[in-house]
Amino acid sequence: VRQAAAFFTAADACAAAGEWQQALEVVRAMLQAGSESTETFNAAMSACEKARQWERALALLHLLCEADLPPSSTSFNIAISACDKEGQWQRALYLLSVLQCRSDGDGSFCGIEATVVSFSTVVNACGRA
Repeated sequence: VRQAAAFFTAADACAAAGEWQQALEVVRAMLQAGSESTETFNAAMSACEKARQWERALALLHLLCEADLPPSSTSFNIAISACDKEGQWQRALYLLSVLQCRSDGDGSFCGIEATVVSFSTVVNACGRA
């Protein structure tokens, strides 16, 4: 638990400092250590989103799912925001559809619900198209 917290703290600091490359290195080290956490992935995704690295943010979301970690609504919202910032409205809409299509009838993906932030960010992205 301490190691996971240390990786999160490092990735979060990278995001705050605008060091997306270093955030990716933190994720690599975390995976090698076998101390994965959704929060660390989210912090690294946030670093990429802030640096307008939408492709890397989506790659981290994919890697998060491959690591058998549960994505959160925050995970999806960061990825949607990264797409929005770079005019990738189709991808933002796709991410929202993933939350809607993989539902058990209540609009959730593995217990994740699309939030007001999810919808408003996608609407914003589509409005810029």
